Amino acid sequence: MTVNQKIDEAKYHFKMIQGFSPDLKKTSYHYSPFISAIKSIPTYLLNEANQRFSLRLTDDETWYPKDFEKKAKEVFPKNKIPLNFFNWWTAWTNTNSKMKIGKLLKSSRNKDEHKTKQNPSIRALMIPTDQYPDEKVLRVGIPMNIKSILPENQDILDSLNNSIEIYLEKFNVNRRKQNRRLSTSMNISLMLYSDIAPGFGTLVDFCGIELQYSIDFVNHARNIFTGGGTGLEKFLPK
Repeated sequence: MTVNQKIDEAKYHFKMIQGFSPDLKKTSYHYSPFISAIKSIPTYLLNEANQRFSLRLTDDETWYPKDFEKKAKEVFPKNKIPLNFFNWWTAWTNTNSKMKIGKLLKSSRNKDEHKTKQNPSIRALMIPTDQYPDEKVLRVGIPMNIKSILPENQDILDSLNNSIEIYLEKFNVNRRKQNRRLSTSMNISLMLYSDIAPGFGTLVDFCGIELQYSIDFVNHARNIFTGGGTGLEKFLPK
């Protein structure tokens, strides 16, 4: 499989996440494979560079980044482009793992690798139908048991509606203090998030950031290992 195919795979699952969100069950089928595809892109990119530089590291054998470095020195002792690319790739992956977005990817992927069911989290956004301008949305986290079957969204809404008086009271407490009319009904909407990505918005926002980040990384890398438009292209193997 190529880098482009892995990107297309990630794009496909992201499109499904966009389309099915906030349906928890359907979105969950695509979240884990999306993370897996994104996480694998740097490795596939290194193999693409291996083929581009004709380093002769084959798919029939297991090889590691250090093998790429060794081959780059052996095959091209005077041409520094392959080694320069490897050094950049190494610096990027090391730096990326320390950046917030990289840590999120690593955390999410590790959960998947350890067979812990990595599902999005779901929250209810609740607001009185007669909302006052200064009233903020009430966000209610929906507890999930990873060993149980994920609930349908309608079941979640039904459960929330059965306890609607409790949530209304959270608003009415302040309304009484301000001599406002008490609310008797609420609007409830469901949104998906990633627990490992606080501050990145919804699940769709988070996955979109990951996807674009990976695409930009690939484009920049290809610019480097094709000489970066510096005239070094002529030294590359045909």
